[in-house]
Amino acid sequence: MTFSYNLVLALFLLAPGFAAFAGLFYSSHQQRHIHPAPPAPTSVLTLALVTLAALALHGAWATILFLQDLWAAQFQTIAVPFEPNIYVDLLRAGQSAKSGAPINGGEIAALLATLIGLSLAGYGLTVAVVSSKWTEARVRPLLYGWADDLVRQINEEEEGYVRLVTAFVLTSIEHEGSMFGYEGLLQNLSLTPDKELRSISLTQVTAFYVKLEPGRFKRIVLPRTKGIPDLYIPKDQIRNVSFTVFRVRDADEAIVDPEPTQA
Repeated sequence: MTFSYNLVLALFLLAPGFAAFAGLFYSSHQQRHIHPAPPAPTSVLTLALVTLAALALHGAWATILFLQDLWAAQFQTIAVPFEPNIYVDLLRAGQSAKSGAPINGGEIAALLATLIGLSLAGYGLTVAVVSSKWTEARVRPLLYGWADDLVRQINEEEEGYVRLVTAFVLTSIEHEGSMFGYEGLLQNLSLTPDKELRSISLTQVTAFYVKLEPGRFKRIVLPRTKGIPDLYIPKDQIRNVSFTVFRVRDADEAIVDPEPTQA
């Protein structure tokens, strides 16, 4: 496989945008229970976020370099053995050998160091901005899709209380009209790039089955299944999930939010 100069240059220039994109979805993994997958690399959303972030970071740095040029035109400067403006070097390197001088080792080092610095800045700034409460509330629907309201309930802060989430998972296992399921504390919920359930894991699990009776469903807990320490359920075994968020003051007191969230 061969790489052209233009392809390598495009990847280098887009590196700060990819770093900002990584920072956006890293911030979503700070949520302890729910972990969304980033959009596919070829999706319009990914291309837009990466390109716009790269343009913003390059635009900011080019403005700083322009202000440096204005400063250098008015005040005494320090001579360096390379062109400090990396964008001038990039344009020069793209020209033919007859119309432009080749860039030297110092300019290559300055170019790579600058792109690394911009990538680190893009990542750090994105994590800092998205972690703020104002921004987090606005990007949460993009990150979590249908689970946006569930994440909001989990993240609600109230002095003296913590949040716990129970999940009732109805599986695809069925026998003679009865459907098998699990109840437990939500440990991890993984989403696909399309915000569909990929898997769910529970702790302190109890198994049950649901039997259809005239006019109602009857939930029956299976004996000797209470207290399963950890359970992982993949997508193909999940029929439906219902969540309930608890506001817990201590181990003996819990206040249940009235409306469960369903998937």
